[in-house]
Amino acid sequence: MSIWFDEAAAVETAEVPAMSEGRETWDVTRMEGGQQLAAAARMIQSMAEQMARMAAATEEIRERMAELEQAVRTLEKVTPAQGAEINKRIRTRAAEICGDWGLKGSQKLVAGWIRRAVRDKTGVRTSREVPRCDFGAVCGMIDAWEDVSLIRKARDAERVR
Repeated sequence: MSIWFDEAAAVETAEVPAMSEGRETWDVTRMEGGQQLAAAARMIQSMAEQMARMAAATEEIRERMAELEQAVRTLEKVTPAQGAEINKRIRTRAAEICGDWGLKGSQKLVAGWIRRAVRDKTGVRTSREVPRCDFGAVCGMIDAWEDVSLIRKARDAERVR
């Protein structure tokens, strides 16, 4: 009698999943002690390999889920209130720039340039189509926008009028 297996036990067979074949059934009660130990070692090795494959599959699923979450985030558009906030910031920034540069009738022109910069950065047609995840970045970009060469063009155009 082996210390590893009780030959009088009710369980007569053990199923061991093979790596490349179907399921293999061994009659453990007919094996010698060394064979039983070897069979147990193979079973443990097989289980360890299966666990490693499951861990790799789980990691792959986690990575794919992260990609899908990112894709969904970019599909969600800003709320109507956030779209209105973007437009308000554009108008406010255009007014600030015109005030700083002494431009009187160029607020719409400057606001159009800011909108174009937003469109170029985000790839959207209107401020209401901006991805929700980009709202903060777009607001920061609007607040920092100051294209000196375009502003000088507006100043020079006002001087000609």
